[in-house]
Amino acid sequence: MQDAFYFEINEYLWGLSIHTMTNQENKNNFDWVYYVLGLFFGILTAAIISGSFGWSILGGIIGFIFGAVFLNSIVKGRVY
Repeated sequence: MQDAFYFEINEYLWGLSIHTMTNQENKNNFDWVYYVLGLFFGILTAAIISGSFGWSILGGIIGFIFGAVFLNSIVKGRVY
């Protein structure tokens, strides 16, 4: 009888630890993805259009800015 009680407690605590782990996973911040995507595609677009290294750097900066604007205006109010 006592073993069944300990088994139920252990099972309950195991369920709590899994629930806590899933809540912690959802708190990760992935804002950096928008900046990296804007930077990458800005460089890629400028390199394809101009073929110059200097314009690619400028395209990367502009893409980074667009990523920041997109993140702070469109994605900021979204609830996950």
